[in-house]
Amino acid sequence: MINNIENGSSERLKLLRKSLNLTQMDFAKLINSSNGHVSDMEKGRKNITDSTIELLKLKLNVNEDWLRNGTGEMFVENDYINLDEFLQQKKATPIEVEIVKAYFELDPDTRSMLLNHFKQALSKPADDRDLFDISSEEDLQKLVVDIDDIDIDNLHPDIKKHVIAEKNKRVSTKIKKEIG
Repeated sequence: MINNIENGSSERLKLLRKSLNLTQMDFAKLINSSNGHVSDMEKGRKNITDSTIELLKLKLNVNEDWLRNGTGEMFVENDYINLDEFLQQKKATPIEVEIVKAYFELDPDTRSMLLNHFKQALSKPADDRDLFDISSEEDLQKLVVDIDDIDIDNLHPDIKKHVIAEKNKRVSTKIKKEIG
């Protein structure tokens, strides 16, 4: 529990609420309290409980040291992200979302192979980069795993066009090898 009057935490609580553009009523709902109780905490008439601090940390990423002592930043960074929120913030297109989903549906070995491919390509100077430098059948096999097993009906039209072209190319190559 914080003694609001002695350390200025009541002012910090009010600053926190105002920085979030919340009314006392909205803030009270957020911390499962009443707006009268929020008012009392902000005016130093009631102490901020440990359970309130835990709620603020959990729901808003409030820096406990800042609230208790005034040290550090108001908020702390999470060690994790919500991928859906991240993609929405970055205005990802539906195809980009599908690509991310498809990537995480790959088996770990395939994902590792793709990561290594892009790490190697991205380690080159920007002018020398060719992220899809496919110069041989072996390179293609490394990049695309089991292309013949891909269900093309559910693919984005642009990707579908490339997969069909690649499948046709493979059939053509196979026929040429058989002919001689």
